[in-house]
Amino acid sequence: MSARLGNVQFVRKEDRVIPMHGGAAFEGVLNVVGYSGANATLLPQSQQQGALVSLGTGLTSQEGYLVDFGTSFLMVMEFTPQGPRANAVLSYSQNADPDSPRFVDQTELFSGKQLRPILFEKADILADPALVTTELVVDNTSRLE
Repeated sequence: MSARLGNVQFVRKEDRVIPMHGGAAFEGVLNVVGYSGANATLLPQSQQQGALVSLGTGLTSQEGYLVDFGTSFLMVMEFTPQGPRANAVLSYSQNADPDSPRFVDQTELFSGKQLRPILFEKADILADPALVTTELVVDNTSRLE
């Protein structure tokens, strides 16, 4: 049986299944991904792998290859006479809240082999329609003594 990689290797984020490219280090790929099951954060673990068919590859009997680790941040950068130009992506997105628009946005970009621009110039940052500014105020009562 043959299948497209994206049909059998994926990231699960709540009820969303997102195709994921990459492979194991022994396969000679640069984009290493896989499944560990280790909960390395204080966040709840949202992905549970099904029964394993192959411990060496992580293949499961019903789902295929669930991915929960590997390439996590990818950036390309160019130094030009006008200044740096860069694009990047956080492979597993930035937010653990399923209700946040940032829960799957960058995972979908990474799945589609797309990056987002990194803004360096103040004018570009201020022109970003997604810009949110938060002002932190610290007064004398905030100091630890």
